[in-house]
Amino acid sequence: MPANSEHVLRDARHSSIQSLLRGLDVLFGVVESDGPVSLAAVTKMTGLNRATAYRMLTTLVEGGYLSFGTDEPVYSPGAQILRYLSGTHLQTALRHRVMPLLTRLGEQSQETVTLLMPAWPDLVCIEVILSPHPVRRHRSVGDLSDMTNGATGRAYLAFLPDEDIDEVLQLRPLRPLASGAQYSREKLDQSIEELRQRKFTISESETVEGMNGLATPLFDQVSDRPIAIISISGPAQRWDSAAMNAFAPTLLAEISDFGFGAIESPATPILEKESS
Repeated sequence: MPANSEHVLRDARHSSIQSLLRGLDVLFGVVESDGPVSLAAVTKMTGLNRATAYRMLTTLVEGGYLSFGTDEPVYSPGAQILRYLSGTHLQTALRHRVMPLLTRLGEQSQETVTLLMPAWPDLVCIEVILSPHPVRRHRSVGDLSDMTNGATGRAYLAFLPDEDIDEVLQLRPLRPLASGAQYSREKLDQSIEELRQRKFTISESETVEGMNGLATPLFDQVSDRPIAIISISGPAQRWDSAAMNAFAPTLLAEISDFGFGAIESPATPILEKESS
């Protein structure tokens, strides 16, 4: 091989390695941040110029390693990273501890049971027990659900301070229900207050038309925030409001038996605070 060709190949390899290292700097800069970050923040933390940082961010978004905000120009960990994080020791230990509970709930309800953990400002699915019925709610490990829409989101959101709820709503605004109905802040607040009293919440055709869900938070008796959410979901013709409300006492009793009972003093109820 001519000497000049070797030189070109060596330069190309060096350039590729440098590009990879810059991409990793950008990726870990976003992943290790306390919350979503802007392009300006990435350029500051990595020392890259704006054009290079933007190119790296765009490539990482296209690959699913980062996500780009739909309502404001900020970057946060994407599905590929969240799927990797679902294999951490903490989540593995929780799955191992909760699996017998999920299995029992699946056998008793005959619907799809999902375990989700917070991945601010979303929830990531870390375990699924699928319904034995051919028509069922399909979920997969690594699926994301935001904290402001659906029963799973409310089950976590209800036990956050009001200022955190406001922050999540800025990042994940309310959207119309799958049924076509509007989802207002007033309705969200009412649902949260009801959840704080009953310790569970239900949804009907909120995120997927024709699919309903029952959800409740899990607490570890140490933190005043849920460590995870359990959701039981299925088709409306079988898993309707009456079926979900009838199964809710069984759900809460099973959770209590496994040591994950709801805390007795949740965050200050929104409706009380607004009326004071």
